[in-house]
Amino acid sequence: MQQEAYEQQTDRDLRERRLLQKRKKTKTAPISWIWAAGGQADGVELHDSMRVEWAKARARKERWNEEVELLREEMKRVMRSLKWEASEWQKRADEVRSDVDGTTAAGIRAYALRNVYLHTEFIVRFREEWDKTMGAAVRHWAAEEEGEILEGTFMAEGM
Repeated sequence: MQQEAYEQQTDRDLRERRLLQKRKKTKTAPISWIWAAGGQADGVELHDSMRVEWAKARARKERWNEEVELLREEMKRVMRSLKWEASEWQKRADEVRSDVDGTTAAGIRAYALRNVYLHTEFIVRFREEWDKTMGAAVRHWAAEEEGEILEGTFMAEGM
């Protein structure tokens, strides 16, 4: 059996591959036929095609609004869950165990308090990261929208 030699992939290769995949996913929908079609459409055809495009755009907007709602709800539930976990660990830390010796009880309490600390840190860090991510997502979306709006115009030349 002959063994084939493959080139080792570098981090750069993988990064470029991910960028290509991302570009494919973020490509905008193809331009409507109305803008590419030659000749002139009468008022009825133009009105109908604009209604179809409007309905498609509205459906996309509603899907994205639903995604944002779901994501926000998921974030709330994660935070609620982390708070609950922290409070459960705090209860465990506050319980006085009479069935174990003092050293073991101190170790159990330290372990519980460590988990309280970790869950509280998760809450703080998740909130910080999500705040940054939300801001970055809005900035990215706005820049992308502006680029799409200006695409094909003389203003896009400077971008």
